[in-house]
Parts: sequence; C-alpha cells; structure tokens
Amino acid sequence: MRGIKQSLATTAAIAIAATGLAVTGTPTPAHAAGCRAAPYSATFIQAGGARWSGSTGWMYSTFGPYTTTSQCRDINLKNQPRGDRAARQLRACVIFVNHTSDCNYLTTVNAGQWANVATNVQDGTRFKVMIGVNTAATPYGADGVMDF
Repeated sequence: MRGIKQSLATTAAIAIAATGLAVTGTPTPAHAAGCRAAPYSATFIQAGGARWSGSTGWMYSTFGPYTTTSQCRDINLKNQPRGDRAARQLRACVIFVNHTSDCNYLTTVNAGQWANVATNVQDGTRFKVMIGVNTAATPYGADGVMDF
C-alpha cells in the first residue's frame, strides 16, 4: 500500500511539473462563485446625482465603460443600500457604446434585489450603465453592485 501511495504522489508531482497546473482549495477570482456572487464585476456608489431628467424628479449617473465576460450571460445589477443611502428603488439601463448612445430600456430595481438590466449579451460587448434615483425619495443616491 505504501508503494502505491508513493507512486501516485510521484505521478501527480510529475504531472504538475510537466503541465504547470496545480490544484488549490480556493477558487480563483475568474471562477469564484459564478454570476450574482462575490467578487462582483463592478460597484457603484451614490448613483443618481449627475443628470436631471426634467420635471420627473429622477437624477441619473452613468458608469463605465465595462466589457462583458463569460462569467454571466446577462448584465445583472443589485440595489444594495447601505446606511442612510437606502434607495427604495432605482432605475437602470444599459448603453451599448459600440452601437448606440441611447439606453436599451429602463429597469426598476427595488432595495436589496437583483435584476437583469440586459439579457443574452455576447461576451466582449462594451457598455455603460445609467442608474437613476428619485431625488424626492432618495436624496443621497443609490449604492450597489453589478455582475456581467
């Protein structure tokens, strides 16, 4: 039995040395926990304070550009309030910068919730995300994370 264990250990060591591969107990960031799991692709803080949207009371900020990866099929956004910045709702849209300067469509995201702000997006696609809050209800903006 001892000879078999030594033989397996030697074979494994040779395979690792020959291929340069090693097995570890913790995942690498590229293979962490998948979509909608830390580490996230991007974080936003105090969104909604840059551009006024007429008399609607909504203020928007634009973040990016970003590039999609194979980690997620969709562009996902979470409204993640912290402290006094508890946005009950935010609105988000995606701007595919290589194709247009307009938003795809507005998606409402409630506090603590995830939403797909664009679906079935091809890997390597460049985009920006515009995020808005109603300043009457959320004067401090919105915080959250994105995964793509």
